[in-house]
Amino acid sequence: MQDHDIWFGFAETKVKKIVQLLENFDRAKLYGILELRPHAKCYEIKSETREKFPVSGIYFIGIRVKNGVEITKDSVDLTGTR
Repeated sequence: MQDHDIWFGFAETKVKKIVQLLENFDRAKLYGILELRPHAKCYEIKSETREKFPVSGIYFIGIRVKNGVEITKDSVDLTGTR
């Protein structure tokens, strides 16, 4: 269980960092048109990979374009976040 707690803390920190990077990118390049909703719950993966990776989980980040913003092909390009 200790491995899972360490993994959970590590992954949660990375999710927060990704959200922070996306928020900064949105403010700098997209003029604040995105709403980001990180979901704090970790979902456990139940599959055959469980034996190979005993500590694993899935996190979700919701990304929504704010109401009233017209989307064009070039208006939302997240490739700059890599």
